Amino acid sequence: MLIRLDGISKSYTSDIVRTHALRDVSLEIGAGEFVMVTGPSGCGKSTLMNVLGLLDFPDSGRIDAFGVTLKRHSERELTRLRRGNVGFIFQSFNLIDDLTVTDNIAMPLAYLGMGKPARRRRALELAEHVGLSARASHYPAQLSGGQQQRVAIARALAARPKLIVADEPTGNLDSANSAAIMALLRELTTQGSAVVVVTHDRELATLAERRISMKDGHIVDAAQ
Repeated sequence: MLIRLDGISKSYTSDIVRTHALRDVSLEIGAGEFVMVTGPSGCGKSTLMNVLGLLDFPDSGRIDAFGVTLKRHSERELTRLRRGNVGFIFQSFNLIDDLTVTDNIAMPLAYLGMGKPARRRRALELAEHVGLSARASHYPAQLSGGQQQRVAIARALAARPKLIVADEPTGNLDSANSAAIMALLRELTTQGSAVVVVTHDRELATLAERRISMKDGHIVDAAQ
């Protein structure tokens, strides 16, 4: 077990409205799992992603992550646990425009204190793995959407994370590129990483070994 959520609830308050994003959610993610989380807009998928990725902390409940029990909000501890354990892939790619493919991929390794030559070697290795060796010196604006998403995946893999969380990773891609990205994500599970994909696309969700459906902040189905 990499991460366990037990009785997690999370709400957000604006000036006049309190929104319950997660309501008593319990979930376990183990090594090598390929999990899809589906549901309509506003059902709590993105909040669940943020909690699983240790980007956000619940109002109540317990998180056991990577051998540590988190009982209270400590940004320092969340940051420490994310580093090297969690990789993120976003629908909007979130690449840095003035960095090359190589430098975008290598960026997380700088936070781990890895030297520049080692970072470059790892980045070039990953660029080759996602089929972008010929584009290693290109900038994001010179790439197609599918190529940018592959850079984002390579960046998420740079630190060899145990858990990869992807938020609508194919939302901006055509069907051919979507299939290629899903195949690449599935491949990662054979190397021992757990992959959790948040999507509204039910057809896409059929590709996963495990499917979780959400509604109104609850997990309403967890099919194997």
